[in-house]
Amino acid sequence: MDQFFRFRERLDQLYDDPDLTPRPASQSRTVISVVMEIEHANNAGYVHGGTIMRLVDTAAGTAAMRHARRRVGTAAMDDSSFLTHL
Repeated sequence: MDQFFRFRERLDQLYDDPDLTPRPASQSRTVISVVMEIEHANNAGYVHGGTIMRLVDTAAGTAAMRHARRRVGTAAMDDSSFLTHL
């Protein structure tokens, strides 16, 4: 028996019978709080847009995993507009 047999077996069981009962979006609510420090800022003192986008992706992924009750991933993000400095 190879060392990954049990891992593959558990992975197969995870996707055998998906739970398709409807659930409200409120069950997937996610709040992330991060203190922005100097390494998150640019020379003007504002937070880098990439840092904000990473937090958005993390929150969206966490909410999606809670909603789907399985692992998910971000395929694409259509648009991101920063209307003011942060």
